[in-house]
Amino acid sequence: MLIVNNIIINKDYLKNSFADCFKKRTITDEDIDSNQYRKEIRYMTDKAIIDNNLILFLHSEKKYVVLLVDYIVRNLVWGHNYISLVPDNIIKDAHGSLSKGDVSKAIKRCIELNIIIRTKDDLEEYKNINKYIYTVNHNYIFKGNTKNYLKDTM
Repeated sequence: MLIVNNIIINKDYLKNSFADCFKKRTITDEDIDSNQYRKEIRYMTDKAIIDNNLILFLHSEKKYVVLLVDYIVRNLVWGHNYISLVPDNIIKDAHGSLSKGDVSKAIKRCIELNIIIRTKDDLEEYKNINKYIYTVNHNYIFKGNTKNYLKDTM
């Protein structure tokens, strides 16, 4: 039993209220001694998965970095790992609490933290792509179907 805002929330309430949004995928993995084991990954459809390490990074980062990561999480398109980071759009989304300089520093810091990379700098075939397109590191932020992702990459 959990009490939130003086409302008692029990396991049945959670099961009935939120069960439809959770999916699961079981995969076989291998440890460093080559022993295979199975693990179950649970995820929520239409939600972004944010890695715990990223959350730990953000505790010590400047506000503009946190606001940029929040923007990425909310605007990342389902099933894609790229995002357009146009400074004017980010400033508008932050209701003017960021300057263009803040956005530039936030993007630079997110690149340093390996949260994003500038797509046009990544591969030769992307040299002509828009300079505002960035690839999101799926190890930190993932928004998509893990079953399809695992099938396509493994």
